[in-house]
Amino acid sequence: HPALLDHSEAPDPQPAEPEGTIEPATRADPWGPALALAAFGLAMVGQLYLLKLRSVKDAVVLYGGALLAFFALVWRAGLADRMRDPGLALWNRARSVLEAHPTRIVLVTFAFLLDLTAVRVLRAKPTNATRWDAFALWVAAIALFLAATLQLDRTAVPPRVRQLRSDLPRAYLRLLREHWIEIAPVVALTVLAVGLRFVALDRIPDVIDSDGADLGLMALQALHGGLRDMFATFKSYGTMYLFLMAVPLKLFGPNPFGLRFMEAFAGSLTVPLLFLLGRRLFDARIGFIAAAIATVSHYHLHFSRIVPGETLDPLLATVTLYLFYRGLEERSINSLILSGVVLGLAQYMFVGARLIGVIVFLYVLLLFALERRLIRENRAGLALFALAALLVSAPMIRWALDRTSDYMARMNQIGIIQTGWLAHQARVTGRPALLILADQMRKAFLVFNYYPVKSFYNATIPVLDLVSGGMFVLGLGYSLLYLFDRRHLLLNIWFWSGVVIGGALLLNTETSAYRIIVVFPTVVLFAALGFSKLIDLGTRGIADQKQVALLFTAAFLLLIAFFNLRYYFLEYAPQCRYTDRNTATAAKIGEYLRDLGPEYQGYYLGLPRTHMSWAYRNLPFLSGGKRVVDIDQPLESAVGIVDPSRPKVFFIHPQRARDLNVVRRRYPNGSLTELRRCGRLLVTAYRVDAP
Repeated sequence: HPALLDHSEAPDPQPAEPEGTIEPATRADPWGPALALAAFGLAMVGQLYLLKLRSVKDAVVLYGGALLAFFALVWRAGLADRMRDPGLALWNRARSVLEAHPTRIVLVTFAFLLDLTAVRVLRAKPTNATRWDAFALWVAAIALFLAATLQLDRTAVPPRVRQLRSDLPRAYLRLLREHWIEIAPVVALTVLAVGLRFVALDRIPDVIDSDGADLGLMALQALHGGLRDMFATFKSYGTMYLFLMAVPLKLFGPNPFGLRFMEAFAGSLTVPLLFLLGRRLFDARIGFIAAAIATVSHYHLHFSRIVPGETLDPLLATVTLYLFYRGLEERSINSLILSGVVLGLAQYMFVGARLIGVIVFLYVLLLFALERRLIRENRAGLALFALAALLVSAPMIRWALDRTSDYMARMNQIGIIQTGWLAHQARVTGRPALLILADQMRKAFLVFNYYPVKSFYNATIPVLDLVSGGMFVLGLGYSLLYLFDRRHLLLNIWFWSGVVIGGALLLNTETSAYRIIVVFPTVVLFAALGFSKLIDLGTRGIADQKQVALLFTAAFLLLIAFFNLRYYFLEYAPQCRYTDRNTATAAKIGEYLRDLGPEYQGYYLGLPRTHMSWAYRNLPFLSGGKRVVDIDQPLESAVGIVDPSRPKVFFIHPQRARDLNVVRRRYPNGSLTELRRCGRLLVTAYRVDAP
């Protein structure tokens, strides 16, 4: 500070350093660490290409880059700054930008080099080879990218966060005191959501269906080394999700609870995150109402308790879009980067999660037309968002390009355009394709409050109950009035893109509400918005308006909870409506075989069209890998099928009761057990312990 200087003894000013002189060795060089890191990293990656990919050409290029970085480091250490020539002004400007964050730029470059290396390693692998080395490279690339791009300097840290660092316990207590009126109800909702989704998880629904068991068997292969590629798809589901499923199967065993754990966990976590999204877009009350509806929703409850429930789709969509909107609103680079990472991770899960990228793209495109200033102010964050999403999803992009038919398998099976259904309907009915699409849109929209949820549920009511269904229509209408508000624009793009892509453009639209579960957060947000605006406008001017609004809100939520919980736990579950009779029969046979020793061989005497040996994957999952032998013909003519040397159990369909008499005459010392579901006989088990 000038006031601290003794002017009488101030030293003479030093003459300006002439151009062309060598910089002192002690002067800090901002590019020094970056160039050293570049030389080291490129050399290591080049050596990796030599050892792992046996690619001399690529290694030469990488080593050439390492040498250039090393030579530049030497040059800067011993020579003067020669970039002051006016002819190099453009270079100087570019250099000034680069020198602001040289280490970060190098780390980002290395992150993409590691990511590219992971993709190259994946392509070079044979089908049955392990991918853990590529996975390690991919994780390292993400870590490097986050280390380089997240704003870690103290100037970017809010004062509240700095206070938390310095006095964490006291600061947390202060935050709790300031916001307890919001935190306590959301914590209570989350606890309730966990309880409703995990209570009797292994028994409600009472049957593990074949599709869920198929995913469970693949997850067990991931656990035991049979599935080695976490950057692929299985029936259009990302195999990385199968590796995640393997964790609870390892912890809790290959049973219904372990199989359904991930879906229940994802469904529970959606509740507090939905509150945060609603609070960010509107206010705490709308966020709480939306989270409360999701907590008790029979639709969300059910799909949180089955596999494949696809509850990761709404969870990932909520996290991605919450972080993205927060990043735009607060000009937060960190939030946008994290949003890009979550968007990239979503590509490794279910088919519906692929819609999130479409939503973000359309949102940015329309915001560019409506609020160009907002986009300009977030240019850096949006660029890093795109880089983060590209970096994280690169291995899946590789799979989609190399194995497009596998990646698009599900869409090719159920798309009305891909299957030729739309063209066929237009030809048969004589109606224009646009009218057929309009009818598909009508069905997709009415899935929420008209058509019962059939596929993977077999419910008798639609997604929304009587009360929330009415509020959903009001909230959607209100939101359309303010469509060009950035909050409502996001919700409408999210909702309508799901209705079109996940509903109208697919077969069996009216019976397949599970396909658009990704838009469920918008549905409950619309319902919360409609009710909140109805209460605010309807009670305006009334004395004690807040108390009246609170009373009506409590009654509204209690009514919704009564309708949904009563239906799911007291009507639906006791009726054993989930899945069909044959699938339930396979599940009961699997559970029965699980309790027997490995020496027992099972035989199924069912109808000629029912084949338990291969058609129902829940049987081997529940039995621990045991299978049955189908006997289609009458038992008297099944010569040579039954192994006389092993203990055995015969599972006999009620319509083949005559064969039961044959079995009992042939093996008179066996024991008889009736396998029932909700009192209805599915199959009779006749166990013969002695060979």
